[in-house]
Amino acid sequence: MARGWESKEVESQQAQAEESMRARKTRLTTEQLERDARIHLLELDVARIERELSVATHPRRIAQLQAALDFVHEKLRQVG
Repeated sequence: MARGWESKEVESQQAQAEESMRARKTRLTTEQLERDARIHLLELDVARIERELSVATHPRRIAQLQAALDFVHEKLRQVG
């Protein structure tokens, strides 16, 4: 009997958490969604550049990648 009650309680908690997530998502403005998308894309750029930088061997390419990484970090500071 207790086991059934516990599963109902867990089910209720999950439903409440899901409703809370939906409410939070609907409260986000268009500007916030666009900002989050820009941040996500910039973070992907950072990951890509760092990956390329880790395997680069030519000094000029390393300098280019480092400049690109600095640029993306600056953009992140501006957006964030």
